[in-house]
This record gives sequence, C-alpha cells and structure tokens, in this order.
Amino acid sequence: MTEEERTQFQQMVQTVNKLNDFIERYFNQDGTTKTPPIVIQAQDAVTTPSGSIRVETSLGPKNILVV
Repeated sequence: MTEEERTQFQQMVQTVNKLNDFIERYFNQDGTTKTPPIVIQAQDAVTTPSGSIRVETSLGPKNILVV
C-alpha cells in the first residue's frame, strides 16, 4: 500500500469505529432503540392553559408552556 492508501484506510477505520460506537450506544441487538422517544404526540386542546400545549409522553401527559 502507498502512504496515501494507508491514510485513507486509517480514516475509513476511524469512520467505521465511530459508526459502530453510535450504533451500540443507541440501538439494541435487534435494531430497536435503547431509549424510546419520550414524546409520543403533541396536541392543542381546550383543556390546556392558554399558551401551552399538552404532550403525551411515556411518563404521562405533560403541559408545556409555549413562549
């Protein structure tokens, strides 16, 4: 291999390692996400105070103030 090819190969190895770390950090072995998203849906309802939206989360409904 030439010096340029070695440099390109090392860059490719670094990129693959970064991608592998990302995948291991955020995904399970079966491809599902390790931490499911908190926000399930947001809705504008008359039951929420003025200037806020109601957000259904995995931890229950929350009112979020919109400024």
